[in-house]
Amino acid sequence: MKSIKTIIAIITIVLVAVSCSPYRYIVFFPTYDNNDSVPAEPVWDGESASTDWYEDNQTEESFSVDSAEDLKGLAELVSAGTDFSGKTIDLADDVDLGGHVWEPIGAGKREGAAKVFNGSFNGNGHTISNFTIEYTTETMDDGQAIGFFGNVEGTSENPAKIENLNFKDAVIASSSNTAGVAVGYAVYADISDITVKNSTVKAYQGAGAVVGRLYHSGSIENCRNINTSVITSTFGNEDWVVPEATSYPYNAGGIAGAAQEKTPGVFINIKGNTVQLTDPSVTIHAEYEPVGGIVGTYHAQNGSTGEFSGNTVEVVSTNQIIADEFAGTASTQRGWFVGGYASGIKTTIKDNTYIVDGGNTPVESGNPMIED
Repeated sequence: MKSIKTIIAIITIVLVAVSCSPYRYIVFFPTYDNNDSVPAEPVWDGESASTDWYEDNQTEESFSVDSAEDLKGLAELVSAGTDFSGKTIDLADDVDLGGHVWEPIGAGKREGAAKVFNGSFNGNGHTISNFTIEYTTETMDDGQAIGFFGNVEGTSENPAKIENLNFKDAVIASSSNTAGVAVGYAVYADISDITVKNSTVKAYQGAGAVVGRLYHSGSIENCRNINTSVITSTFGNEDWVVPEATSYPYNAGGIAGAAQEKTPGVFINIKGNTVQLTDPSVTIHAEYEPVGGIVGTYHAQNGSTGEFSGNTVEVVSTNQIIADEFAGTASTQRGWFVGGYASGIKTTIKDNTYIVDGGNTPVESGNPMIED
């Protein structure tokens, strides 16, 4: 009883002291019901774009973007003909695209595309998440480059670069033959330190988690696929028109659908990449061979060179890298690292590793086929 009286006395003294003080503050604290949460940042509306970051500083060599509106502005600038050659764009924050459909930066057909990104994009470790790209026509294999970046094209002297960037919760659905979450079609480009997580890529051909197709000189290094499915198929669309009798839904790869070069004196490097399919429901799945844990098809021939090394493929089961049918090729093309590669290839495939249900198998040289 005495302790209660003491507490009341102390409270009374404090209240009297506050009321007599010339400094009086009333502080209100926000309250939330049990079902409420702190208000979230506004979500992008799927259409708004900002180009102020560029328009006000066009003579600069580097630019900073930090929002969905800024990235949409970049796509519009490239579509209008600004290729950012010799320029660097830095991503300064994570960006959630709110589940909206994304128009690729450098949209259009591969090979001779008029609107390409030809600069450097540095993600600085940030993440772009929660978007879809839908592109379906009645004619499959029409060459549209599908990805967050559609066409990325540098030169032999000044390659384009996409680096230090993460993607998650992306869905790519395309009837084209070139699709990847980060880049659809890369020419004279270096793609490095890209992580794609918990996403899906579906295309008719040339599908990879990171890059659809890498052509001419370039590299894909230190990229990661974490539980991202890659599928090439007609998806049961019998009304779709296949343009050639010999065209099959193939070239599915855990990192890239295809990496190809037939020009003497140039190179394609595929180094230090990792595919981690720890969810057994996630697959690299081609309706027809070839299919590969890292790359669906790898060509570096006629005097071109390159290095294919230090890559790792981890699965729970061999049934996660699969091909439904045989496309009439000379041999089985369902490889741990590469599905199909040209005879006369000038690149040694070495020092790669595959892991099945925790069992580690280093491969000093060669490209072993997957055996069930």
